Amino acid sequence: MSTFKAYKKYGIAPSELRYMIDNHFYFPVQHKDCLSLYKLDEVLTVNFLSSLVEGTIMPYKEKVTYQVIYHQTDPTRLRRRAAYTSVKLSFRIAQPEFGIIPTVLVKEVRDIGDIE
Repeated sequence: MSTFKAYKKYGIAPSELRYMIDNHFYFPVQHKDCLSLYKLDEVLTVNFLSSLVEGTIMPYKEKVTYQVIYHQTDPTRLRRRAAYTSVKLSFRIAQPEFGIIPTVLVKEVRDIGDIE
């Protein structure tokens, strides 16, 4: 679908939506209709790192591959602290009209001792 048609249907340019998908860990409520999926999850960092394949992740039982974007952290830091932390994952899939690939933002959240 053209940029104009996506804008006309949802009132937002694909480039603006892509920016929000790639940079806002908590997606703006007023634009959630632009997404076909938005969910948060928290997992142990070691489990997250073991599920990565060439910068992507395919969650268990899903047939969707997500590009991984590290939010306010980086993979080196996560690997160094993996035994002691968990990560919050923010999954988002844009409506098909936008032509944006599925994305997950990854954020280190806390010490593992806090997870029970």
